Amino acid sequence: MEKQATSAVTWTFLDNLHEGVILTNPEGKLVFVNQAAKTLLGLNSKNLKQTNFYQVVADTESHKQLLDAPAQSWLRTKDGRILEAHSRLVSLDDGQYIQILLNPLVETGTTATIEQLAALTRISNEPDFNRKLQLIVDGLRATGWNRVVLTLRDANFNPTHIITSGFTPEEQEFLKNNLLPAKAWLDLFNDEEFQKFRRGACYFVPGDSTWAQENLGSTILPDNTATGKDPEAWHPKDVLCIPLLDRQKRRIGLLGLDQPTNGRRPSPAALQTIELYAQFAAAAIENSQLVNETLARSRELETLFEASNALSGTLEPDTIFHILAEHMLKAINGRYIIISQWHPQNNTLTILTSNTPHPLTNTTIHLTEGNLLHNTLTTLQPITQQLTSDSLPTHHTNWLEKKDHTYIIIPLTLSDEPFALIEIFIPEHRPIESRELQLLTALANQASAALENALIFEDTYDRERFYNALGNVNLAINYTLDLSNVLNLICSESMGLFNVDGAYIWLLEEDSVVGSAAKGHGDKEFIGTKIPLTDNAAFVNHIIQSGQAQYINHIQENKQIELRLPQKESIQAVLGVPLEQEGNIIGILVLVDNHHPDRFTEKDVSRAAIFGVQTSIAVQNAKLFAELRTLNEELDLRVAERTRALHEESNRVKILLRITTELSASLDHDRVLHQALHLVNEVANATQGVILLIDQETGELVFRSAFGTNRDLSSESGVPSGLMRHEGLAGWMISHRESVIVHDTLQDERWVQRETSANIRSVLGVPLITSEEVIGVLMLFHTEPNAFTQQQLDLVEAAAVQVANAISNANLFLLIRDQAERLGSLLRSAQIESAKSQAILESIADGVIVADEHSKIILANISASNILEIPRQQLLGKSVNELLGLYGHSGDAWIKTIEDWSKHADRLEQGTFLSDQLEVENKVISVHLSPVLSGKQFFGTVSIFRDITKEVEVDKLKSEFVSTVSHELRTPMTSIKGYADLMLMGAAGPMSEAQSRYLKVIKNNADRLHMLVNDLLNISRIETGKISLDLRPLDVPQLIEQIVEGHLRGRIQHEQKQLQVKTDIAPALPLVNADHARVTQILTNLLDNAFNYTPEGGQICIRARAKGQFVYISVEDTGIGIAKENLNKIFDRFFRAEDEAVQRVPGTGLGLAIVRSLIEMHGGKLSVESTVGKGSTFTFTLPVVVEDSDPT
Repeated sequence: MEKQATSAVTWTFLDNLHEGVILTNPEGKLVFVNQAAKTLLGLNSKNLKQTNFYQVVADTESHKQLLDAPAQSWLRTKDGRILEAHSRLVSLDDGQYIQILLNPLVETGTTATIEQLAALTRISNEPDFNRKLQLIVDGLRATGWNRVVLTLRDANFNPTHIITSGFTPEEQEFLKNNLLPAKAWLDLFNDEEFQKFRRGACYFVPGDSTWAQENLGSTILPDNTATGKDPEAWHPKDVLCIPLLDRQKRRIGLLGLDQPTNGRRPSPAALQTIELYAQFAAAAIENSQLVNETLARSRELETLFEASNALSGTLEPDTIFHILAEHMLKAINGRYIIISQWHPQNNTLTILTSNTPHPLTNTTIHLTEGNLLHNTLTTLQPITQQLTSDSLPTHHTNWLEKKDHTYIIIPLTLSDEPFALIEIFIPEHRPIESRELQLLTALANQASAALENALIFEDTYDRERFYNALGNVNLAINYTLDLSNVLNLICSESMGLFNVDGAYIWLLEEDSVVGSAAKGHGDKEFIGTKIPLTDNAAFVNHIIQSGQAQYINHIQENKQIELRLPQKESIQAVLGVPLEQEGNIIGILVLVDNHHPDRFTEKDVSRAAIFGVQTSIAVQNAKLFAELRTLNEELDLRVAERTRALHEESNRVKILLRITTELSASLDHDRVLHQALHLVNEVANATQGVILLIDQETGELVFRSAFGTNRDLSSESGVPSGLMRHEGLAGWMISHRESVIVHDTLQDERWVQRETSANIRSVLGVPLITSEEVIGVLMLFHTEPNAFTQQQLDLVEAAAVQVANAISNANLFLLIRDQAERLGSLLRSAQIESAKSQAILESIADGVIVADEHSKIILANISASNILEIPRQQLLGKSVNELLGLYGHSGDAWIKTIEDWSKHADRLEQGTFLSDQLEVENKVISVHLSPVLSGKQFFGTVSIFRDITKEVEVDKLKSEFVSTVSHELRTPMTSIKGYADLMLMGAAGPMSEAQSRYLKVIKNNADRLHMLVNDLLNISRIETGKISLDLRPLDVPQLIEQIVEGHLRGRIQHEQKQLQVKTDIAPALPLVNADHARVTQILTNLLDNAFNYTPEGGQICIRARAKGQFVYISVEDTGIGIAKENLNKIFDRFFRAEDEAVQRVPGTGLGLAIVRSLIEMHGGKLSVESTVGKGSTFTFTLPVVVEDSDPT
């Protein structure tokens, strides 16, 4: 209660003060505002709690400084009034607060205000910029400061100009040499840490602050007026400054004030006055800069315009360089300028123009990598450097006066490639502004464009002059077609065209070049000079090897090249041009200059190449003309010779046409041979002739036709010659497949002398070839030597082709005739066999349907129509796919099997078939389907249908009989078995050993008969469909464990048989859809068989695995095994192997048949693998339970 009373008294006291009092928390929230403060701030609201301090004042920067108490500043209210403000920390019971005291700004008096306004008016009206800045500095000093400094600043805040007031000359020099670096000022203005020193737009940094201690040190002027004893007194290291900002808020200057006349730190009123002067200074500087920039821009545009006008009026490169030099020196106020052209091939500069005291034109400067000139060519950017007397460029030290210079290098480009360098020297150190470099670059670009136009004009003019001259040369060269005259004209015209001292032409002849024409020194000596192509030092061979025009200046300095020209020691430069025809070099044109070592350039090379093309054409035309004249003379001779040859060829063609016509008139073999021989002899005029054909069976040569001999050739098969196909001259022709003329048989070892041919002296023979096979020879004989000519051989060879074809056609005719007769006989036989087969097919009782490879029915007998009760006409042409019902429930699977047969016929084995039974109304029909194959090719299918209704009914009666008999036998057998058990148990009194043995025999046989009856009943129920399955999800591992533990191990223990039992069940085995009782029956039967047929010490293993949609269960034993021939029989009813080991075990032979039937009822399959003496493995499958399977 006492605290509350004290607090109320305190607030009442503060509220009655005439001085404004504000209390805020450290975050600036108003806690208390007295009435005087509300009046000063112009606040009407009574409740200001939770209002921020900055919301009640107009100057946010000053309010931040006051919250960093203790602090002193001034505030601008929202109605424009200026208040003095002091802040300090106060501690109350509930924490620390900031107390801000407000007082109205004390006016300095009307006289002082009028003087300030008058001073500002004078400043505003002053036209001179420097004078205006001096008035600002002096006026600001008059407001109460002994020293004021104004520095103009560039974009990096580096000082460019200093204006002072109140400084002695010594102090001005000290200030100039000890200005703070720009970074120190920028840190003060930009670093958030130093914003506490800000007072409005001004910065007041106390002398004891970190910034003052780090940056001032000994750089400040001595201040004898500052004492620093009073907290409000001016400190020797106090800093008061204000940055000058333009309209874009860029810092363009800095005002600094020192030594206040009152010796105290600045008040808010003083800061306000400083800001006012700073605004005037900033406006004056900005306006001056704008004016200067405008004037500078105007001067630049004027300079560019003048340069453009001057450059556009000339197409002379030298004039362009002089204009460029003049305007660059004017733009930059430079003294010396040097323009040098760059030669990239040797990295040198050649001075084109200069205004230096000593002439430098054509001086060569060798560049080194890394110097300024080389760097400028690499970067293509201007470079400036401040040179001292000790750092002048080495290539200019011989003329450049040793003093400080500003050095500028500007690149000059043509088509974006470096062309020249411009060096400018200014004999003083001064900064080069970017605007000046841009102006110099613009002038260089203008000169570059003008230079490109000049060079293009010069090149165009030069090219036009060259082509005019070239046209005149072409007219002169093409005036004559004489090769010697053409070569001499080329030499003389090329000397005038290229303004050289000599022209020499070498022509290529075989493995050397020969001097063929020349004009100039030693032209007579040059003609006939030869240089081998292997002379690698010869200049002409260099041209031939490269295939390109080449020039060598300063040839006397080149010791590796030999010119091989007359008076070669006087030649200074040489140019060689290859003369080409269709890509092949035919000669070399060499041009020489005896007076100018640098005579040739790349331009000369390109023009010489053009001239070389024209020269090559002229040389080629002259050569062609000479060749044409020679060819005309030869052509006349050839025409006469060809006319004779054509006449002879015409006669031969007529003879061949007659032979061809007459041979094609008949297909009779003997007539063709006889006619062919006589027609060919009309050309050869032989005394004898024969046609020998090869007997394909014996290989002997047979006479088939002859003239001029006494041989009897009436036999159809011909007369044997006694020679085999490889003997004699005929054998040589057959082996070599070549024609032959023997001019004298006595001199030719190939000729076999016989009695019948003793008078023969000349032979002409040709092989008869058809379809690349030699079928015989045609031989013509004469009694005189040298009787046959090559022309006759050519004609007989041509005729032999027709003879061989005629013989082949005759043989083909005979073959076709024989084949036709055989085919007719075979067709009749096939028709008879077809009739027999059709009769047999129609007579059999089974129905037969035959389908082609596309499953279309092409044949059906009457029995098939009757059995299926479908008219035959409806069956024919139908697709088997449309009759799926005929194949019962196996229809879809069979169709898929048929498709597999057609695709993989090569994999099918003989005996492949499918079979099933189906019911059609009241009939039971057996279906048997098998593929029709021939040589691994599928031709279709054959379906056999048999009506087995009666057999099924008989089998049904049999099954019913067996079932009835089995039921009837069970009753007496039960009694027999029961009484036998009772008697063995002693119900009828003690039994003798013999009686017990007899009773055991009765019991064992009764058990066997009981087992047989049960198996027969199971078989009967399965066949008659009386057994149904109770399908439910079944846990296979659990079932196997129950049977193994409850049944198999029980038998092992009961019968004391040493067997090892193992189970191998895969983890996470899925449930199967099966009948628990029937699967138990299946497993029990298989395990009993394994137990019965496995000897002591053996092993039985039960495995279970899931694969796809089935679970595979295997019973594996190490028993006696099953013979291979019995593997397919063990599932037949009542089958038991004849093996003694099998017969010792009691059984009916029905167990496996029942097991297979039960497995198939589940939709599974049963298979067996066995090896005699090693054991057997029975594997069956059960379907996995699917989500929508019905357990019932």
